[in-house]
Amino acid sequence: MPITTSKLNVTELDFEQIKSNLKTFLRSQTELTDYDFEGSALSVIVDLLSYNTHYMAFYLNMVANEMFLDSATNRDSVVSLAKSLGYVPKSKTGASATVTLNITKSSPDTNAVTIPQYTTFTTVSDGVTYTFYTLKDYVSSTVTASSQSRTITNVSITEGKKYTHEWTANTNNLEQRFIIPNVGVDTSTLVVKIKDNPGSGTSTLYTKYDNIESLTSTSTVYFLQEAYDEKYEIYFGDGVFGKSIQDGNIIEVTYLTSNGADANNLGRDDSSTARTYTASSVSGVSSIDVAVNSVASGGAEIQSVSNIKFNSPKWFQTQGRAVTADDYKSIVLAEFANADSVVAYGGELSDPPQYGKVFIVVKPKSGLTLTSGDKLKIENTILKSKKVASIIPEVLDPDYTYVNVDSTVKYNPNISTNPEGTIQNDVVSSISNYSSGSLSSFDSAFRYSKLVADIDSTDNAIVSNNTKIKLRKSITPNTDSSLNDTFTLKYSSNLIKGGLSSDTFNIYNNSTTLAFGDDSLGTVFLYDTDVGRSSPVVSNAGTIDYLTGKVSISAINIETIISGNTFIDVYTEIDEIDVNAAKGQILKIESSDISVTMDKEVV
Repeated sequence: MPITTSKLNVTELDFEQIKSNLKTFLRSQTELTDYDFEGSALSVIVDLLSYNTHYMAFYLNMVANEMFLDSATNRDSVVSLAKSLGYVPKSKTGASATVTLNITKSSPDTNAVTIPQYTTFTTVSDGVTYTFYTLKDYVSSTVTASSQSRTITNVSITEGKKYTHEWTANTNNLEQRFIIPNVGVDTSTLVVKIKDNPGSGTSTLYTKYDNIESLTSTSTVYFLQEAYDEKYEIYFGDGVFGKSIQDGNIIEVTYLTSNGADANNLGRDDSSTARTYTASSVSGVSSIDVAVNSVASGGAEIQSVSNIKFNSPKWFQTQGRAVTADDYKSIVLAEFANADSVVAYGGELSDPPQYGKVFIVVKPKSGLTLTSGDKLKIENTILKSKKVASIIPEVLDPDYTYVNVDSTVKYNPNISTNPEGTIQNDVVSSISNYSSGSLSSFDSAFRYSKLVADIDSTDNAIVSNNTKIKLRKSITPNTDSSLNDTFTLKYSSNLIKGGLSSDTFNIYNNSTTLAFGDDSLGTVFLYDTDVGRSSPVVSNAGTIDYLTGKVSISAINIETIISGNTFIDVYTEIDEIDVNAAKGQILKIESSDISVTMDKEVV
């Protein structure tokens, strides 16, 4: 019997609506006109059809989402989509430290000492043992007179656990893949070698490809991609772009798996009496003293899904070439694992202008600044082959400017059940949360109204707050009596005349306790804090531009810092309630910059 012309509504995805649409459709059929869909066994069949339709609709919707980079949530899907843009997600990265090795040989001679590749250095932190490796051979110099002592400087060691895997190439197996079985691989430590056959005594070193335009049929390179479940895969050329592997070749891969950011800052407590690292034994050497030059840094977790989605389109725009400032930013974000945020600008925009340069300011994921080794890696390894020939890239540290918050909070004790101390601590937390949520990155802006609103909303007992703001920057003098220092501080805000102040200090050959101040006319002076600002000890110690916020301190020989710190904090009062971060500047509120005073309202 033919079905009536009534149509099934297929636009709904909700289970109950699907079920209702099916019932409406079935009731419109002549054969089922008198059926009771609520009480009959047919209701079970309708439920089954509705569930099946709902499940399929949900499944297909999720499948469709995973087909596009914007909507995909599964890591393997995002990695696959990024692959089509030529983007390889950053792996987990081991922290690296720079050390000096003071070596004592087993017996005196004039020969050099070789510290072999993969020599281990161990350390323990919070009950966890970390192992660091040298990733290449280091050789000391020879000596003219027979001696047991040798020194090797600038030795780079990288945290991780060493693994080696081998595969035998089978070109008849078209599905053979060379997937590294471990997770947490630091792909920057990969060493790939190929032997012609198992009996071959020599192997050929393959390097990771960098530029496909330079490849030939004999280029000994390997390609790298993330496969699945955070595991990486290596593959080789096709005989046109890169040398192809042959049947029976032995492929050997050596690498480190790392603990990521957990090993950062190891070595910060190193001293001549308590060394951080212990070196493994080396042939012909009786002992090795390991002195830390720079603490372990650069350790980072594998790139997150959200970060891949953000960076891969920008990487595709650069096409692996650094031409515009945004290209430099995208490349560093894509290839340097410890980069949290990056800003880049041409030298013509710097103060003073430096033509022919591009400046890249990097905020690391761990710590405040990059090590000198990390900067050189970005300049000479990551950017050198991608930049325009005549342009010189230079990596700079972020210009940190701290916002000093002094807030007096009035509250009504009859409204809240919380004691005064709890409210005070909660206000401090609100200010800290404002800093972490709205500041601490490039191009951020301090908004006074948002901060005071956050303070007011901390507790319903708070009726008002009087919050004052200063900006703080730090200078680090050398405290060497034979050297003078000059400093330039850029607050990038309109400053209040007469609002400059600082921590106290002594200058060379002068026991007077001094501090910086300004005369409201654009001159910085030094004054005796026991006497006051009205009688400067040094009347011309620099200049201050109240419109641009630039403070220049002339040559000064600071001998002692009264606080005992290695730095002097210099404060300025600002002539505006909001502060916009300048190029390369990061605004932060540290816990030491927060002062909260509670004022009980008299009711």
